[in-house]
Amino acid sequence: MKLNWKLFGMFIILALTACSNRNETLAGRPEASPPSVAPTLLASGGSSTSGTGGGGGSVYAVSYGAVKVLKSGTVDAVFTVPTYTPDFGTNHAVVSAGTTTTVLLDADDSSGNLCAISWNTDLYIGNGDKICDGGDTLVTGLTVEAGATLVLVDQGSGYATLRLANDLVIFGTLTTEVDLNWGIDIEANVIDVESGGKIVTSATTTDMSAGEIWLGSYMGTTQQIINHGTIEAKGLGNGGGGWIVLESADLVVNTGTIDASGGDSTVFGSSGGRGGSGGELDVYVDYGDFYSSGIIRMNGGKGATDGGDSEADFQIYNWYSVYVETAYVDNIRGRNGDIIISGTYEANGGDGTNGSGGYGGYIYLQTNALGAVTINATMSVKGGEALAAGFSGGNAWYGYGIDIYSYLDPYFSGGFADPTTPGKIRIAGTYDLRGGNGDGMGGFGGIFNIYSNGYNASNIGSDVELVGFPAIDLNGGEGASGGSAAAGAFRLYTSAVGATLAGPITNEARIEARGGKATGTGTPGGAGGYVELLASGPSGSTTVINNSGDIDISGGTGDTGGAAYGAGAGDALHLQAVHVTNSGALTAKGGNGTIFGGNGGNITLNSTDSATLPTTNTGTLNATGGTGTAAGTPGTRTIDGTVL
Repeated sequence: MKLNWKLFGMFIILALTACSNRNETLAGRPEASPPSVAPTLLASGGSSTSGTGGGGGSVYAVSYGAVKVLKSGTVDAVFTVPTYTPDFGTNHAVVSAGTTTTVLLDADDSSGNLCAISWNTDLYIGNGDKICDGGDTLVTGLTVEAGATLVLVDQGSGYATLRLANDLVIFGTLTTEVDLNWGIDIEANVIDVESGGKIVTSATTTDMSAGEIWLGSYMGTTQQIINHGTIEAKGLGNGGGGWIVLESADLVVNTGTIDASGGDSTVFGSSGGRGGSGGELDVYVDYGDFYSSGIIRMNGGKGATDGGDSEADFQIYNWYSVYVETAYVDNIRGRNGDIIISGTYEANGGDGTNGSGGYGGYIYLQTNALGAVTINATMSVKGGEALAAGFSGGNAWYGYGIDIYSYLDPYFSGGFADPTTPGKIRIAGTYDLRGGNGDGMGGFGGIFNIYSNGYNASNIGSDVELVGFPAIDLNGGEGASGGSAAAGAFRLYTSAVGATLAGPITNEARIEARGGKATGTGTPGGAGGYVELLASGPSGSTTVINNSGDIDISGGTGDTGGAAYGAGAGDALHLQAVHVTNSGALTAKGGNGTIFGGNGGNITLNSTDSATLPTTNTGTLNATGGTGTAAGTPGTRTIDGTVL
């Protein structure tokens, strides 16, 4: 749920110049498919020279429908921006090209000036009587032309506030004096930043943090927010990025750039040399959809000492780097809160020049009415690098990474209409959740979660499909001691609803969750990770697992080889459904050691209806112990209760 914090009542007045009755038509834009790239998912631990390699990350997907990880194919994340004709109402103000206009507070020295009244949220066109008051003309709509700059002022609330009953279209620049207030707060029927247009609250003084940008989110009057240009709140020096909040009733679109990255600190001084922390983007669409094909950056800055953390670790605002929630209120307007994303998302930790790498961020996407989630993007939440000896790479997570959540509470009585057909979660692209490298320790890899956690009145949930993922890297990092893979490295689950059968699970990708190699003397390799594919619920022909991908969760090599997960106590790799079919090579070996070999892990394939549908296995199962002066103990290989 949204934490919509404002520190004071926001009452501000904005300024524009010259009245006009122009009728501007802005055509809808079909968005091209992103360039074809080989999709990958990397969540490995960072490497270390002198310390322990970082722990590997994890992938978790759960659904009341089907879960599929496919090695080929693509996802079409194309959308069209709706065409609309701006409506500026009866009093249209225009900030003319080539001019810089600063809103006057409690003054209108000459007729036609844009002015505001203290503790009043409206914008007026002055009549020349020396004071801005109710006798001036209330602005209903506003255009900032290309090459023009409009500077908003704080009317007393701490924010430079603009309220329009009709539309706001920006071809030029809209800003405020960020050293005098907390930022910008705008409400209008449509807020449209056109190509070349800019809303900016970036820092203007070294080691200063950016201001905030609030579009919508106050009176509920904003219907659409469209950005084809730039929305920017960047820090400078060791200053952090700002808080950007977008809330509309029907639609939020980004085809341009939204950037709230922290500044790069180049000098160590009295204010420190750490890179600036990344900011936060929060998007709430009350009844509709979110589309994005542009660039979103919430990176921590590079530091003269430590790299800056992304917002997810620094926790200035709501813990998130990017938070998107659609059908936030309900879906009674006929849309279920679709999320369509291509382009680039970055929430990386900054590199540390003479210190540790910064923490990576947390990207969270949620649809509340089982809307479709369609993504073919490049997303990264990497930990920053430590560039000098003795320092550690940043973790890609502070308990998080990338979360995708499809939800509908069948018992909720707050106005959600039941969707006849839940939208699928379909994901392609490149995802980088690696821990940063460092001499001291490697950073931990991040967590990639997909929760299809709801179903409609017919007990139908959203299918989950990861498309075009030939390999997923969840390995522990190399180091003087090897980093271990995660205890829950790769897990795919489907569940039944009442008498409705659980959906099938398919995996075609090569999964690697191996322990990292140890490069030091007398040190151990990392442990392998745990992998589970589990379809649970009433017996039926759909409750099946079909795995054709190779899975390797072996321990890392070292003077002492790392063990596979559990070292023979409990399962390391577990596949269970009514019927299991496996043709992949499943490997849970102990790591080889110059002195001691690591123990192998247990591999279990279990068809719960094995009497009539026994497990079909044509792949190799390898659970041997690692070699060494003293070899490791092998794990077990079990199919339908029979040890091989």
